[in-house]
Amino acid sequence: MSTFNAQIAETMTFNIIKQTIAHLEKSGALSMTKEECLRLFATEMPVKKAGRPKMTAEERAAKKQAAAEKKVAAAQRKAERAAKKEAAAAAKAEKALAKEAKKLARKKSLEAKEAAKTSKKSAAAEKKEAAAQRKAERAAKKEAAAAAKAAKAEAKKRARLLKQLAKFAESEESLMEEMNGRSIAKLEGYLAINLKNAAEEKERKAALKALKAQNPRPKGRAPKGKTWCYKNGEWIDTIETVDTVFLC
Repeated sequence: MSTFNAQIAETMTFNIIKQTIAHLEKSGALSMTKEECLRLFATEMPVKKAGRPKMTAEERAAKKQAAAEKKVAAAQRKAERAAKKEAAAAAKAEKALAKEAKKLARKKSLEAKEAAKTSKKSAAAEKKEAAAQRKAERAAKKEAAAAAKAAKAEAKKRARLLKQLAKFAESEESLMEEMNGRSIAKLEGYLAINLKNAAEEKERKAALKALKAQNPRPKGRAPKGKTWCYKNGEWIDTIETVDTVFLC
């Protein structure tokens, strides 16, 4: 075998070994690193440039798990912040609702108190008005009764006065005509005048009767132009008796 073919065979074999080791690494069947396995099959390994060392499957899985956990933790923190924010908003809304409800309840309470106060005031005013109306009705009734009583008394007094005045009238018709529309005071005045005149007339008649008994008139015809004076008991001229006719 030529050197060229030997190199091709060696390269192919080395590639197969690398693929096998990679497959075993991927399935997790290796108990050592990839580099250690390759040293077992090659005395010389191609020099590899220095760089970031490759991670094992366990490291990659651990890193992936850590990244997933970190992501889950971040999502959880985000969810917690959102929940906290939502709870704060809900608490704020609840507090606002409670405040509004309290305000509304206070307003309703004030309105109820004001309504009760107004109702009480209205009831008191109505009661006072009713009492005043009853008082006015009683006063009006009392006044009407007093007026009726006064009218009755006046009518009774008027009837009595008219009855007394009837003694001095020519007739009842003339009395009614003369006394029509006259006041009680006028009627009393007329009665007083008539009673005074009647008393004076009675007194005059009594005095004349006494004088007639004391100085009786002589029998027979009176002398011409003479009249008998009961006071002096003599005949006197008629013309002189004009002012003393009461006694002569």
